[in-house]
Amino acid sequence: MRFGTLRPEHGWRAFGTELVVVILGVLIALWAQQLVDRWRSRAAVADLRQSLNMELGQSLDAYRLRIAQGDCARRRLAELEGWLAAQHSGRPTKLTSPIDRPLGFALDTTAWEQAGDTLTNMPLKQRIAYGTIYSELRNYDLLRLQEKTVWIGIRGYEGAAAISPERQFDLHALITQARDIDRSIELNWQQDLPKEGVKLGVKLDTTDVPSHYWRDLCRPLQTKPA
Repeated sequence: MRFGTLRPEHGWRAFGTELVVVILGVLIALWAQQLVDRWRSRAAVADLRQSLNMELGQSLDAYRLRIAQGDCARRRLAELEGWLAAQHSGRPTKLTSPIDRPLGFALDTTAWEQAGDTLTNMPLKQRIAYGTIYSELRNYDLLRLQEKTVWIGIRGYEGAAAISPERQFDLHALITQARDIDRSIELNWQQDLPKEGVKLGVKLDTTDVPSHYWRDLCRPLQTKPA
């Protein structure tokens, strides 16, 4: 049995030319697809960064509002310590004004939590920078909730006059906790969070903070003889 020799219809040269054209077409298609994928990835990262920067701007502003209340909060704690000292010395007075607490505004981290695979396409240095700021903000949010709980306990002394030694001890513990939390909030803010945000393109609100939101916190604590 004899087999014929395999030979392209138009010759090997034409066949080779057609093969090269096909290979080049495939390579060009793959290259073009890579360009499109790269463009889409960059566009997705740019959109994500815009969302993150807007979210961080709002969160850092909320943190800044709490920092602005620090002096009044610490002054209120000092007033309560003075009131407690009068209890210890046997000269109790009655609290006649509300015990307002520092306001802590909730933070939004939706964009960061929903970043998904797009975040992995961001340069490593940027991912680390964003992650560091969000980590510090998570720390603040935990402190904010702890502070709220402690001050709710302190507000339980509104209208109090002579209190038992047990309640004096409890109030002293609450004041100590409030001071510790306030110190942590201040130290956390001093990690140059605003400066790090600006490096990433976050636009911060630099206007003066309207203090009328917490004017009751800044008013002197009122008392009268028990």
